[in-house]
Amino acid sequence: WREQTQEVRDRTRQLVQAGQIEFVNGGWCMADDASPSAQGQIDQVTLGHRFIQDTLGVIPRYAWHIDPFGISSSYAAWWGAMNLSGFVFNRIDTRLKDLWHNSSHLEFNWKPDGAPGNGGVFGHVLDTHYGAPEITYKNVHYHFDYEVFGGLGGAEDPGSQVPVSGVDPSPFYNATIEPLVEAFVAMARLRSGWYRLGRPWQHLGEGEGAILIPFGDD
Repeated sequence: WREQTQEVRDRTRQLVQAGQIEFVNGGWCMADDASPSAQGQIDQVTLGHRFIQDTLGVIPRYAWHIDPFGISSSYAAWWGAMNLSGFVFNRIDTRLKDLWHNSSHLEFNWKPDGAPGNGGVFGHVLDTHYGAPEITYKNVHYHFDYEVFGGLGGAEDPGSQVPVSGVDPSPFYNATIEPLVEAFVAMARLRSGWYRLGRPWQHLGEGEGAILIPFGDD
């Protein structure tokens, strides 16, 4: 931040205020879920949130622990005490994740025993992983990684049969746009079946629902 021009800083503030950039977690780091002490976790989140608030005028609303292992109920109590609205996490036992897939239980209100008052937080488990999504649709495997079009592993594991154009600005041939969109919609519909969408679980309009589809990886 200190190395940016005033123009970049002002533009960033505008994007943050408009909701086009949002910070998740907002601590000094995405801490391990087993080793840190309560005081260490509180201190590092306080440090990060204070910087973001002083610099950009906002406070993060969602905790984001997608890669640490050993999810602890203590974190759910801490996030609730910090007035965060939700806790997104990923690395739970695969057997439990499979069970929650089948029962549409990947989102829930997490209220740990012993949490003060109405302590707790809304929990959201990533349905698959935090990488870009993929799906096999009509016998073609689509990997929606727009940075590495060869898919995970690049040349070692092509991952995607979608032809890529070398002509700027579009990375895709026109002929692939329609099936690509169809595959993405099919992927979104598949994932939507793993969550309880719409009212009363989501504060949206009548007949509406929303799912979170992460794009990115290490």
